[in-house]
Amino acid sequence: MDFTFSIPTGAYEAVFAKVQPALVIEGRCIQLAATCASSGPNAAGGTWTGDGLSLVLDVHYGSTPHERIITGHLRNERNVPVRLDFIQPLYLDVDAGGCLRLGDDLRRIRVLVMSDQAGGYGTRMETLSTDLRDAEYVVTDRTTGIVSHGVTALHVPATGLTLVAGLLDFSTQAGTFSIAHGNPYGGPAFSIRRFVVDLEHLAPLPPGASLELAPLWLAVGHDPHELLERYAGRVRDTMRIAPRDNVPCGWISWYAYRTALSEQIARSNAAIVRRTMAPLGGTLCHFDLGWNAGDRPGDWFEGNERFPKGVDNLCRELAAQGFQVALWSTPLVVSERSRVACEHPEWLLRDTRGQPARFGQWGWPPQEMCYYLDPTLSVVQAYVYDVFHTLRNWGVTAFKLDFAGAFTSGLGHWDIPDAARRPVLYADPSFSRLTACRKLYGIIRQAIGEAHMTVCNAPWQGVIGIADSIFLANDIGNLTDNESQDERPARRGWDYFRERSRQVFTRYFFHGRTWWGNPDCFVAENDAADNHARARLQVVMLAGGQYKCSNQLPQWKPSRMGAFLRGLPRYGRAARPVDLFENEYPRVLDLPVDTAWGSWHVVGLFNWESQEGVVEFDLSQLRPRVTGEQLIWDFWEQRFVGVSRDRVDLEMPPESAALLCVRPRAAHPVLLATDLHFTQGGVEISHCLWDGKGRVLSGRARRAPGAAGRLFFYLPKDFRHAESVPVEGGTVWSMPVHFNQPEIEWSVTFSS
Repeated sequence: MDFTFSIPTGAYEAVFAKVQPALVIEGRCIQLAATCASSGPNAAGGTWTGDGLSLVLDVHYGSTPHERIITGHLRNERNVPVRLDFIQPLYLDVDAGGCLRLGDDLRRIRVLVMSDQAGGYGTRMETLSTDLRDAEYVVTDRTTGIVSHGVTALHVPATGLTLVAGLLDFSTQAGTFSIAHGNPYGGPAFSIRRFVVDLEHLAPLPPGASLELAPLWLAVGHDPHELLERYAGRVRDTMRIAPRDNVPCGWISWYAYRTALSEQIARSNAAIVRRTMAPLGGTLCHFDLGWNAGDRPGDWFEGNERFPKGVDNLCRELAAQGFQVALWSTPLVVSERSRVACEHPEWLLRDTRGQPARFGQWGWPPQEMCYYLDPTLSVVQAYVYDVFHTLRNWGVTAFKLDFAGAFTSGLGHWDIPDAARRPVLYADPSFSRLTACRKLYGIIRQAIGEAHMTVCNAPWQGVIGIADSIFLANDIGNLTDNESQDERPARRGWDYFRERSRQVFTRYFFHGRTWWGNPDCFVAENDAADNHARARLQVVMLAGGQYKCSNQLPQWKPSRMGAFLRGLPRYGRAARPVDLFENEYPRVLDLPVDTAWGSWHVVGLFNWESQEGVVEFDLSQLRPRVTGEQLIWDFWEQRFVGVSRDRVDLEMPPESAALLCVRPRAAHPVLLATDLHFTQGGVEISHCLWDGKGRVLSGRARRAPGAAGRLFFYLPKDFRHAESVPVEGGTVWSMPVHFNQPEIEWSVTFSS
């Protein structure tokens, strides 16, 4: 018995017809035979057996009529252990009689492709269409296909229907979604040819033991953003994740200094952080590669000659002064000449030939060969705990954990040339790569307590619910060479930045629900073009997570610092990429701003092209919905764009960004915007009130003592103020504000 179920929504429904579960055991795909149908309130399900194994699946209704949840368990009926590779609760193949219907016109489908890594590496929206162009595809039977990790979404523009599929619990299994689209037989009948869900196990199942399958969530609807956001909420609730709001913001050394970092450099930059960023909540001093002995992975306790008083003393001193101190490290990657590798070669992870599994040559001096520690060895686990417990006792309150290649997708399964993904043998074979990953990062969590953990280059399914924040994209790169040589020149270009930005925006729906997104940092040297600098800063602002810069602060020109300070304090919400399912690169980002005195939208626009063009959006696309006439203000250019009740069209220079405030128009004067913070009132205006009888608009503003800026007001035609400038439907007037204390009161009386 192959099972069939549907998920209705409006005029359409998603139909999964003749789904055939399967298992992959030691590289062999085993199709199971149905033995009976399940009963009860489930939508579908059954029991399948084969090769001494029994698989039970049930399809439950979710919390809404448009959701289904597939649960189940697998039992080993053999007398010997069986090493599972993958369980495939959904195996749908057109050639085998299966069918996935999402409407009548499937000639074009937009698919969410989620990378396996914390770090972007290919995270994007991909278009599957009748135009079978070459791309980053897996080619199967002359059709195109994609593989997405943990979650995917299929959006059909012709019907507006979206299917979101994702795992709800990553405690024991990782998951991949393989989707093929096309018609290998010719003709117009394009369809989804194959839809396969693989639950990765990669560990033995003892005789008589049962394995509970990670719940698989399926939902359909006509609002893909709402579905993705609901999915992330379901993961949060299932795994009981409560992200700690301890997100550090401030300065990081990496792009500015690389491995030239020294105690003198650290102190000189910390002094500027204290004076400029700290009053606004930016207290982070993050010391990246360059702080540890020999600049080599693995030696975390030995001294570095560039820190004559010791990094431990520096960290304690800065922590005592109120800084959040962060250190970069690699939990498992060790250099061949590191103390731990030399003294304990038996701790190294081994490949199938019994040789140490190579990470590869380190990319920075001393460029030594690097290996992995075996995360399943109890002595390695104890060593890792000791490392991070010790660093925490130095006063370190934030950790960046990098290069967790010992858990790379495919490690221990596929024999391919890449040294970082050669098959390995964990010392304890009961661990899968996912359970080993969660064990290792869980140990680090125990060692650092409530300190902030941000993870890069590790499987996101292995750290979700453990890490506080994850990298949303791989390194953002430097703009120019004048301050710090980037070892990979291609990372300076606009195309590279555009791709990194797409990675950041595509994962927006997880932010604040399961983790805080880390978009890397703002990098703009003094000679960088203003249009590129604004775009880079705008991406970091709208991501909502860690807000950092990486420049040589003693030499940074005031205008760059001033622009960066407009993002502090961090607002904390991630903007929604309105056109994620429409454009190759999202051009419209919607950030709702809510305060006790009002609500509005901040809309980020991007012209990703190399020529001037118009970027447009409908006000109906904003959420929460806006009604009536809206006032549009340009934050960067400090100009009034106009009044609209339906759409905004903005002429933009090539390779540029704009940040608009969209605020409801009123019959009386309103605070239109400020130049103090990019939310334009979200954090720096604590109170605002209109007194109609006295014709007075008053409020309170917050900023660091010594700061100055302007408040901008929109006045309808029946109101006047000296020096106001005529605009559409009224006038705009600006008022200077100076902060001699953290909070000041202001008021304006308007005449008729």
